[in-house]
Amino acid sequence: MFKARLKAYFADTSGATAIEYSLIAGLLALAIVAAVTSVGEAANDRYQSIADAEAFN
Repeated sequence: MFKARLKAYFADTSGATAIEYSLIAGLLALAIVAAVTSVGEAANDRYQSIADAEAFN
C-alpha cells in the first residue's frame, strides 16, 4: 500500500505545469525589468546631454 501511494505521488505531474508557467513568468518579468532599466538609462543620458548643451548657451 505504501509503495503504491509513493509511486502514485511521484507519477503525479499536475503541479509541474503550474511551476513551469511560474518560472516562465518570472523570467519574463526579469527580462522586462532589464529592458526598462536599459531604456531608462539611455533616455537619462540623452536628456542629460541636452541639459548640458543648454547650460552652455
